[in-house]
Amino acid sequence: MSSACASLLVTCPADDDGEPEPDGPAPQETQAGTAEPTVQAQVKPSVSASYKYSEMAKYAEKYWKNYNTSYRKFNDVGGDCTNFISQALRAGGWKNDTGYYKSYKNWWYNSANQTTSWVNVNYWASFALYSGRTYNLDNVYKLGIGDILQMDFTGNRSKDHSMITTYKSGGVPYLTYHSTNTYRKSVKSLVAQNPRATYYAFRT
Repeated sequence: MSSACASLLVTCPADDDGEPEPDGPAPQETQAGTAEPTVQAQVKPSVSASYKYSEMAKYAEKYWKNYNTSYRKFNDVGGDCTNFISQALRAGGWKNDTGYYKSYKNWWYNSANQTTSWVNVNYWASFALYSGRTYNLDNVYKLGIGDILQMDFTGNRSKDHSMITTYKSGGVPYLTYHSTNTYRKSVKSLVAQNPRATYYAFRT
């Protein structure tokens, strides 16, 4: 499996099993800018008033280090970053979308299995946009609580890592994530450490 994840060395579960994508072309994401705005960005409306964004953040900040034993870990099979954000999104109101487990059009987890979109960076992005549960933001500083940031470390348009926004201060979002386990890393420091990466911001 490939598709690098969090610490820039770990990988997230990939979709490179050699089987064709059953649903045709997936939705295309829009890259987010990384320039820090001179004026704090106005808050855009969320996708759904029924989502509980504070619960997403609380979940992530509770389990960023001590994993929730109700879920399987994927650290040893590519990385746990997307599994972790899926758990947090579920805690905030995302519901299962049943169907074929390898289809990006579905998203679910149960005691026996899960969709590829639950654990894979790129499949998650495709599901999130296809389902209408997210839309892309044009700048990483516009991320709000419960929003997702993904990174492509190499610029090959295959995303490598998923993080959730759990705090915001002075207009700067802070991200919490697995693989490696990290609590409230600022977008500003993330961009400074990875200036050549491509970023994709998702409003949930």
